[in-house]
Amino acid sequence: MGEWMRSLLLFISMMITVFSQGYDFSKYEELLQTHVDDFGRVKYKALAQNFKDELKSEVDKARKYNPKDYPKLYQTKNDEFAYWINLYNHIVLNEVVQHYPIKSINDIPNVWKKKQTIGSLKLSLDEIEHEVLRKQFVEDPRFHFALICASYSCPKLQKFVYKGSKLSEQFNQISMEFYNNQLTFDLDKKNKAIYVSKIFDWYNPDFNVASLKKEAFKDEEVYKKEVIKTYLIKNAPAEIGQFIEQHKRDIKVTLMEWHWRLNESVY
Repeated sequence: MGEWMRSLLLFISMMITVFSQGYDFSKYEELLQTHVDDFGRVKYKALAQNFKDELKSEVDKARKYNPKDYPKLYQTKNDEFAYWINLYNHIVLNEVVQHYPIKSINDIPNVWKKKQTIGSLKLSLDEIEHEVLRKQFVEDPRFHFALICASYSCPKLQKFVYKGSKLSEQFNQISMEFYNNQLTFDLDKKNKAIYVSKIFDWYNPDFNVASLKKEAFKDEEVYKKEVIKTYLIKNAPAEIGQFIEQHKRDIKVTLMEWHWRLNESVY
């Protein structure tokens, strides 16, 4: 075999590896980097005025290459995981831009239940979240810190897209930001109180890392809060986890009010 042929085969092998790590969301990432501020707020007006068609075109492309229809495009389960997170967030952003101006994503009729064409699949945003992500990837519930809902109380929209090869590192980063964001988490050491996002209540079973049994507690509310405390002890930053563990018996857990107002940048 000649040198040029070996070089060609090596190049082809490299390209197969590169392009089999999932769908390329780089165009979407470019829009995030230019239209999302450091607080996760979005310049919806600019997107709607200048990139409305481009955003729709990009999300339509991304829908075609799901892991079911193109399994060879995804080398690992994390590649699939990243695809569904990116696609979900991409669709949410596109829905808001296509219907802008609005005050809340809930002003869009049937936004969570409307079927989206994703290659050969027909899935709503709710189904992507509950039937795909929560069923297939629930072993790492930190994905709840990655999904956006275009609202002030939802986790921060990042300027990057998720990648299978970097997913653990990216989840670590967004988790730290989640715990440092007073819209999603707060610890009041003086009054021994934890204030947590309703995400921990809505998806409580996903955070039950200790497999606590509901029947072992006097009521469901006590059970849910015990699940939350146990998860935080095991997974929150050390300073938070250690404080909760030290005061676990008497620390108070309060669910934060949820604000559905559009997470729009004022700049």
